[in-house]
Formats: sequence, C-alpha cells, structure tokens
Amino acid sequence: MSFTSDLESAWLCSSAPCEPITAVDGRIKSSIWFKSKPVSREFCYRVTQLQLCTDSRNQGWVDNRDQGNWTWFEIIILPDEDATEPKRSKHGREMVWRSHHNQLGKRTARHYGAIFDRRSELLANFEVGDVLAVRVCARFPGSTNYATKGYISARVLSEGKSRPVPFQFSEDLEDGSYSFVSTIPCAVRSSDADLKSKIWFTTPAFDERSIEQLESLQLFTRSHLQSGQEQAVEDGNSFSWFDLVVLEDCNATEPKVLNGVSLVWLSHSNKEKDTDPHDLSQGISFDITDSRSQGILQIKASLKASYFQPGNAIGVRACAQFAGWENHANFGQLVVRISNMGYTPQKVKIPDVTVASQDLRKIQQTIYRFYQDIKPTDQPAFSSPLTDILTNEARADLVLEQVPPGTPLHSDAKSAGTRPLRLLSLDGGGVRGVSSLRILQKLMEEVAEEEHKPDIKPHEYFDLMVGTSTGGLIALMLGRLHMSIEECETEYDIISEKVFGKKGLIINDEDKAFLTGSSLYEAKYLEDEFKRLVQRKLGDADAPLFESDDPGCKVFVMSALASTVEDGNTAVHLRSYKSGPTVLVPAEYSGWSIWEAARATSAAPVYFKSFEKNGKEFVDGGLGWNNPVLELISELPTICGQNFSIGCLVSIGTGTPAAMHLGTGLLSINDFITIATNSELAHQQSLGLSQMLPLRNDLKYWRFNMSKKMSEQDWVVDVVSEWFGLEKKEKRLEYADIMGKIDDWGAIGMIRELTDKWLMRFNEQGKTKEFYGIGMQSCAKRLSGKNM
Repeated sequence: MSFTSDLESAWLCSSAPCEPITAVDGRIKSSIWFKSKPVSREFCYRVTQLQLCTDSRNQGWVDNRDQGNWTWFEIIILPDEDATEPKRSKHGREMVWRSHHNQLGKRTARHYGAIFDRRSELLANFEVGDVLAVRVCARFPGSTNYATKGYISARVLSEGKSRPVPFQFSEDLEDGSYSFVSTIPCAVRSSDADLKSKIWFTTPAFDERSIEQLESLQLFTRSHLQSGQEQAVEDGNSFSWFDLVVLEDCNATEPKVLNGVSLVWLSHSNKEKDTDPHDLSQGISFDITDSRSQGILQIKASLKASYFQPGNAIGVRACAQFAGWENHANFGQLVVRISNMGYTPQKVKIPDVTVASQDLRKIQQTIYRFYQDIKPTDQPAFSSPLTDILTNEARADLVLEQVPPGTPLHSDAKSAGTRPLRLLSLDGGGVRGVSSLRILQKLMEEVAEEEHKPDIKPHEYFDLMVGTSTGGLIALMLGRLHMSIEECETEYDIISEKVFGKKGLIINDEDKAFLTGSSLYEAKYLEDEFKRLVQRKLGDADAPLFESDDPGCKVFVMSALASTVEDGNTAVHLRSYKSGPTVLVPAEYSGWSIWEAARATSAAPVYFKSFEKNGKEFVDGGLGWNNPVLELISELPTICGQNFSIGCLVSIGTGTPAAMHLGTGLLSINDFITIATNSELAHQQSLGLSQMLPLRNDLKYWRFNMSKKMSEQDWVVDVVSEWFGLEKKEKRLEYADIMGKIDDWGAIGMIRELTDKWLMRFNEQGKTKEFYGIGMQSCAKRLSGKNM
C-alpha cells in the first residue's frame, strides 16, 4: 500500500503542497493548508478516530538542537467554510490541537500524527456543521515548515473496531523517514527502588523488509518530572526517563527478553519540573550509519540482528524509579528512518546472563535475611537501597555498552580477553585499622614479587575500594589520594595521635558519653587533619570526592543516616564516581568533599558527634556495616549492570576483638556491641555468595583478619611484655588487652608488631593449606593478573 492509495481512501486530502511558512520572530506564524466541508450529522455522530499524516520537513538546520523543533501541524475546528480563525468554546478557548512536529534537520519524512479518538477533546467538541482544517505553523527566526502532501484518516462506527492507520513503508520518500505520535498522555510514579514503567505508544509491527532497511530511531517528548523538584537535575542523575524497547508485538506490555537481557535502550531523561508547551526534548539519535557514535554502534546494530523479528514493534516506555520520582509525558513523537539502499551492520552477540540474574536474586535474598538477622530486638531492620537494585533488569544498553580498555564487564571475560574486577573491602575498627594496613602491605609485597616490580601502590591494582570508618579513611587515602601504604601509615599515626590524644575532663569514658549523649573526642581535629592531608596531596583542602575523569580506582565509603525512626538504619554510599552509564541509582549524596566523606564515615556515636549535611544527619557505617563486603557486592550492578566478572575480592579486617567496649546514643550498649562485632558474620555470608558471583564457582574471595585465638600463643606475651617493659612472670597480657579498644592510639605500635608476627605465622600456614581466608600467595597471583 503506497501513499497514493492512502490518499485515495482518506477522508480528507490536500490538493496541493502548502506554501512554505517561515517565522521571523518569536511569534507563531501559521496558515491553513486544507480543510473539509461542513460535517454532516451522520459523520459527526459516527466518527471514532481521526489522524493527520503529512509528507513534510523543516528548514533542515538549527543553530542549537537542544532548543527544540519549531515547525509543527495542528488540527483546528472552524465555525464555517469562510472562517480563518478557530472556533472558540464557551469559555473562550480556541479549538486547536497539535498533531505532530517535523523531524529536526532531515529531509522530507512521513509523519503520522496523534490519534484523536472519543477520549479526546477534539471529538468531544466536534459538532454538526463544523469544518475541520489543517494548520501549518512555525516559530522563531529561520524556522520554516515545508509540507508537500497530507491527509486525514477517519474511522467511523460502520468500519468496525477502531485501530491506528496501518504502517506502510514507501519508496517515494527521499530517505524513508516516518514518525509516530502518542495518542494520550502518560504518567508514571515510583515509591521505592523497584522500576515503575509503562509502554506509552508503539510503532506498528515491522516486516522483514523494514527490519532489513531500518537506519535510525529518535524519540522526542514534551514531558517533565515531579513538580516538587526545585531545580534542574544534572545529566545522569534523573530517575524519570524514557526507553526505546523491542516488543514481541504491538500489544505487548513488557520488553522482549533474550538470553536474560531485556531489549531496552535509554533514550533520554527528564530534567525539569515544568513542561514547555512548545519545546520538545530530544532523545539519543540511534543512527546506525553515524560513524561518530562508535560507543553505541553495537547497541544500534543489535536492533537489526536476529533479536528483532518480523512482527516485532518498537515501543516507547516511560519510566520512574526510587521514592518520589515521577514521569509526566504530554506528547511523544518517535521518528523512524528506513533506507531504500539498505545497510548491513556488524553482528552483535548478546551474552547469556540468565544464570547471573538468578544468582543475583539469590544474593539479594541472602543479604536481606542477613540484615534482618543481625538487627537488635525491637529495632528497625538494617536497610540498604543498593540491595534492592541487585535484581534490576539486565538492560541491553548496559550489557552491550562498549567496553573501555581494561574495564572488566563481561561474564565471559576469560574468552573475551578482558580483565575481571579486582576489589578491596576494608573493615572499621578505630586505631586497629593499622592492622589492615600491615596485612595489605604484605599482600602488595607478594604482588610486587610476582610482577618483579619494586614500587607498587594499591590504587594501581584495585578497580574498586570500599571502607567503613577507619577502613573508609584508608580507602580514601589509598584510592582517592593515590597514596602508598607507607605514606598512608605515616599519616595514619599522625591523625590518630591528633584525634585520640585528648579526651574531655568530665566525659572521659564510653559509659559517661552514652548516658549524657555526648562525644569523647572533638571532631574538629579529624576534620582539620584530613583537610591538611588533602591540601598537601591535591592542593585544595576542599577537593571534591567525585573525580571528573574516570578514575582507574573507584572508591566509596560507608556511612549511615542517623535517624532510626525516620530512616531506619539506612546505609549510605559516598562515591568518588558516577554510579553507571545508564539509569541505575540516584546520587542523593553528591557534592561531597573528600574531608566531608572522611568525617561522615568516621562519625562513630559516643566517639564523635554526627555529621550534618544537606539537611541530613550521618553517623559512621559501623552500625551494621562494619564489614562492608556485602555492600561492595551490592554496588557492582550500579557500575557494571549484571554482566560483570570478579577476578579477586579481598576483604581485610582490623583484628577480631575478644570484647569491644563501646556505646551509642542510637541503641543500647549491648546491642551495639553485637552489631559492631559482626564483621565475621558478614564474612561468613560472603563465603557462600562468592561462589555465585561471576566467574561462577571460581576461587575469587579472600578474607584476611587477625584472629583472637593468637592470644593463646607465647610469642604474643613476649611482644606485649616488651612494649610495656614487663617481665613475663610479673604480668601476662592477653590479646584482648591490646585489641579491646578502638581509640587507644598508644597501642598502634603494639597492634602493628602483633600483626607482623601474625603474618609470619599466617604465611607459613598459607603455603601448605589453601582455602578461603588462607593463601595470600594465591591472592597475590590473582591480583597480579595471573591465574585469571
């Protein structure tokens, strides 16, 4: 069926091209192109659907494409044949309805306008004797509307069920461009981390020829996000957006899925709370012939691969995710270009992530149960928004995102030749963090020996570091400030002495601080010392946590919202990077400086007062996330989607205390002790979970943490006796005497030497016995790139 036959069967057709309409200023310039005779009573009562179709274009250029498209078509009601102005309602409103815009900067295209059915105001206001007309419009200097052919299709009750005008591809257009317009508005609202979405409108079904000759897709919308948003949202941080999806057919309500991957591509996001009545937001131009867009060429090409079958359609999906986010869409226009020349793209393989998706769901359920089990009686459950997104759909735009050199994203990384992820998790534990540094130092020495390099730094080997409290400070120093371990140890000693060197005269122990709701130490010392450090390393004490250039080593530190009533022990990830290449998680906690992140991750109740920023109150992440390894696992899909592989996951503790004496203003002292000593519980969970993480069933998880069982060894007594200048027969000091406090900076030297002694014994065992938690040499081999 051609355009000619469409014209022959149309209810109303143009008899000639329209004189071009050119705007000269900001006022709308318009002209009536063609119109009907006064409608009869029978037609007025029986018509159920009207749609305008045009062969048209604009001037072919625009100074700023982001300003939108300023040539369009309207259907208007005239009171009679001689009228030149629209009929008005009894309230004085002009009876004018916009049908569609021209495509920006392209040749003549076929545009299928909005479908006006019995739900529309147009037909509701249509009366016997009215005249229906098509008006051609343009606005702003230089905007020109060229229209060569047009017709209005009408459906009446005698024709049976209402349906859209059939999609017919024609060879009489210069580049075969077609556009399809939304019929009704669309609204989507989200109240949690689950994706809320709706198929707004679709193309008709594609046939084999149209799939073969498909060249480009681009969506334009007039839409906005929630009205409560006070300012524009930055790129990449809007969770009100539109996707282009492949559907099994025009009636499908969910995207087509292949190998566990949803055939979904991000078009664009909403950024404003209000809709401009004349402006259109532009989505990504998925142009398969555009050689400048190498980064998404595979995504575009995949639409023409075997995944797109005859009978499938392209749908526009309106989406919102996370509490408070909304998507309100008033108008949408999807432009499809069909090439009469045809184009053969490179083949695209969609990896199978079905098993990975199933494993991530099991991991999510395990982490949920873990956070439920460790919560104190009658307290809110521990909550991590990141756990909710572990089972987000595996989107094609994430799975097929072009892999930058060295970035490990693919689950088949061994065969693909890409390097799997190398990850580091650092526990909290106050001054005992020096034990973590000594363990990491030994590990990096093993790596250096494997690679025959004299000087290496952790940030050169780990793709992602996470830390809680003292582990957060270490992660910032090693990962964000790119320090060596030796330099980090030196600064650690200085900061510890400055911060923990002086207690208050009255509030001088944990119980008093707990009972009075006070803090043992002055947080300003910590702030000043970290500012000094950042100034020395980066030349700016207020340097941002976020790195504008893609960091080789990403860092996030754990904090938590302080209110157990409103927020319920909620984990907070403070990141040095954006969460992902497409829509994943909101960066509610953006705009932080490095020293602020250090302060928030260290704000242990009783020891330091909470940290306030952006109207929220933060405490350290030790309240449930002292060992942040599960949060690290939850974070991975925000960076890589579901198509990633892990080569090495290293978790380092600060030593297992025999007993920890802490207090907090949030929970009882005993409850807090239970929480704060849960590092090994998280480790036990990770043992099983690591087997499900890709590369599946591969040895990838190592836990290094000095055990309190060492306190039974004679050499431990020797060490502590030397430090205290005591004879063994005078006093026997146990492991707990050294490791029982987290704020005794004078014990740092003992902790350091105790850890070195432990490492000597640990390595002797590790050479002969290989299992999770033992085997530093095997871990070093994996870190160095061997045994991948």
